[in-house]
Amino acid sequence: MVTPFTPQICVTFLVMSWVGARLIRRLAMPVAGPWVCRLLLASYGLRVVLAVVFFAISYWRLPILDPLQAEIPGFWQFAPDASVYHLCGLPLVSVWLAGTPMPYITGLGVEYLVVVAAIYAFVGSHPLLATVVNCFLGTSSGLVAFSISRRLSDERSAVVSGLLVGFWPSTLIWSSQLLKDSLSLLLTLVVLLLIVQACAAVRDRRRIGILRLIAWCLAVVSSIVLLTRLRFYLGSILALTMLVVFFPAATSAVVRRRVSLGVGYLVLATMVVVSVLFARGLDTAQLLSSTQPAPRHFWLGMQAWNAGELAKAMEEFRQALARDPSRGDAYLALAAVHVQEKHLDEAVHVYQEYLALARAAPRRHAEVRSLMGQLHIARGDVALKESNVIKAQAAYDAALALGAASSALYERLALALEGQGQLEEALARAQQALEAAATPQETDRLHQMLGRLSVAHGDQFLEHRQFGEAQGACEQALRWVAPTASLYERLALALVGQGQIEAAIARAKEALVMAGGDSEAVERVRHTLVTLLVAHSKKLLEAGELEEARTVYEEALVVGASPSPLDVYLPLVRRGERAPELARAPELAHVMPEETLAMAPGRPPEGAGAPAEVSLRTPPEITEASPPVAVLVSEASDPVAVLVSEASDERFQDLAVALLSMSRSNMSASALDGARRYAAVVDSFHQLDAQAVSTVQETTPEALGSRRQGFVTSGGYSLVDPRAMISQPGQLLRYLPRALAIGLLAPFPWQWFDAKGSTGVMRTWAGLEMMVLYLLLPAMWVGARRLAASRRIEAYVVLAWIVLTAMPLSLVVANMGTLFRLRLAFVLPLLVVAAEGKPLEVYSRLIARWDRFRREKTEVTVS
Repeated sequence: MVTPFTPQICVTFLVMSWVGARLIRRLAMPVAGPWVCRLLLASYGLRVVLAVVFFAISYWRLPILDPLQAEIPGFWQFAPDASVYHLCGLPLVSVWLAGTPMPYITGLGVEYLVVVAAIYAFVGSHPLLATVVNCFLGTSSGLVAFSISRRLSDERSAVVSGLLVGFWPSTLIWSSQLLKDSLSLLLTLVVLLLIVQACAAVRDRRRIGILRLIAWCLAVVSSIVLLTRLRFYLGSILALTMLVVFFPAATSAVVRRRVSLGVGYLVLATMVVVSVLFARGLDTAQLLSSTQPAPRHFWLGMQAWNAGELAKAMEEFRQALARDPSRGDAYLALAAVHVQEKHLDEAVHVYQEYLALARAAPRRHAEVRSLMGQLHIARGDVALKESNVIKAQAAYDAALALGAASSALYERLALALEGQGQLEEALARAQQALEAAATPQETDRLHQMLGRLSVAHGDQFLEHRQFGEAQGACEQALRWVAPTASLYERLALALVGQGQIEAAIARAKEALVMAGGDSEAVERVRHTLVTLLVAHSKKLLEAGELEEARTVYEEALVVGASPSPLDVYLPLVRRGERAPELARAPELAHVMPEETLAMAPGRPPEGAGAPAEVSLRTPPEITEASPPVAVLVSEASDPVAVLVSEASDERFQDLAVALLSMSRSNMSASALDGARRYAAVVDSFHQLDAQAVSTVQETTPEALGSRRQGFVTSGGYSLVDPRAMISQPGQLLRYLPRALAIGLLAPFPWQWFDAKGSTGVMRTWAGLEMMVLYLLLPAMWVGARRLAASRRIEAYVVLAWIVLTAMPLSLVVANMGTLFRLRLAFVLPLLVVAAEGKPLEVYSRLIARWDRFRREKTEVTVS
């Protein structure tokens, strides 16, 4: 948010405004005289008033230009960068005041942020205070334009030039906002002025003192470097301008045997080009790195991290910790990179080291412990996916120890315990998960898990012949899941193991009904039921209950039993003949196996009291090859897949980065590192070749087309020719005339009152500027002809700059609103050219010609 108005802010604003006026007066009076000085002071005052008015309207939400007011009070939608510079400049102030390392801000050039932060640090953190500086810079552009025009032409043209640039409508608006346009436009004109001065000095062979020469060189290099860092394409255009103008001029001078002049041109061009290439490779942010080794390594790690070089970032963070083991932000940054790389074990280890720091705040302890708990859960998920259930259980237990208890964690722990065969503990954890469940989906899933675990527990009891416990487990499963044929079959096995064969038969019959159309299940359950019925029939025979035995056996035949020796044995029993005697009959020996004779009345079976000796086939579901999970839970609803399949790596990364961001306010103090500055400068010189290649590549049609496509994809109501293609030389040349017309003359009159779009109202204001521009077109044409006819190299520099800037901007910038703002880089120098054309004289001549034409026409008519 914007700092509220305070008496201190108001006083500072008034003092800064007064100081700016005094500076303009001091600079303009000796150069331009009192009349021009008063004009420039009027321009400055108008800009300051506009800045206050615009800020007040937006800050207090006055009902004026409502659609253009930004969400943040004090800012406007037609200058969206202003709020970004303000919000990003504020942290830099706190960084400098605390002496902490400078943060790396992705997506923004740091140069203008440094300017804003410097203003905030010296005079106060309020956007109006920085805007006063912009007003001063915008007014100074008029003074520089005056100086350029006076060197190219005469005093009268210089006054017109200063007046046009000082009061150009759009510059009044942009300088009243917190934008870098005022600074970049001033630097553009300053660089042109310095080059114009140098051209005149070289051509006239003026003798310049060494101190003055050094000062001029420093001014040129620093202006070019800052201009290029603010807007890299302007630096590239400047280098191209020097190549296009100075190398032919130097060649011509050498041919005419003016070698010293040619050498001077080459030296000047080389210095400008090298300055541009140096600026393009310069890492300004690195120049502001820390003096202390640990903060420096930490900053380099942050820079590498933002650049995607994670291995380098981890190494730099380790270096920072090696030099300062108590640096908490380095621990948090290193852990965050490990999280991003999915090195969860390493991340947990680093967080544990951070918690061991004595100076770590208790609140931060809680936040780190919470994140560690989630990381342990993620580690367990990975182990569970890899079927490493022991490691998964250990990770989940660690998460519980850190207070990360939740329904999902208990569920995961139950899965890990199930994988180790600790079904009783798994059931207990699943019960805890059910108690903590918060949604119906979780409850349903946990019911399925409890049912599956209960069945598996019952299978375990069956395997150990603990039939009573198996029955209890199966009945418990019926509480959680719907009855199934497999579950009733298991229950039947548990019942028969306890001697409750009739109850077992009843459960087996229910299982057969539930098997439905599953032929495999029906066959399996039918076999179990037949086995139980035959065993029951034998048991009844043993007890002498012949009729019941016959009934049960016939039922077994109906279910699907195949004929057996009992088919011979039962009719004999009906006639009252005793089995032992029949068994001794030789004619029945081949059909009366020992198993049947053992069940005959009067002969106790082997292992009496152990009904499990009846040969019952164990259902295939409880074998290793087909675990109970396959019966109750289909592959589509595998519990591990449900819980673990959607890894939330981004969530962990966000939490880790949030912890790091909150810790940055407690970083140790540091200052600027001279050695680091030197290393950055040397590195920039090493990159000159690469930057030269990059600069050339940026001017190819393919590169221009790619950049234009970027503007098109950003959308917006003011898009112009979104389907225009310029990626091929032929396409570019065909579209160039239309692009130049749009770049110079848009918005056109029929667009001035189109209020559609987020900033449509601004087109009306642009219409006022375009009317002035249209009126100046004849003067621009005349001025360009005069400058070209002067055959002075400084005039060619200005003309080449205008053409070479207008072409790429018009071709690339497909958004009319953005183009209207960026084209000032060639429109302001074009106003200097218009001043050379002397607009009043041009219109006087046009009017005189019109009057002469009318008189001649009248004379012809009369005659």
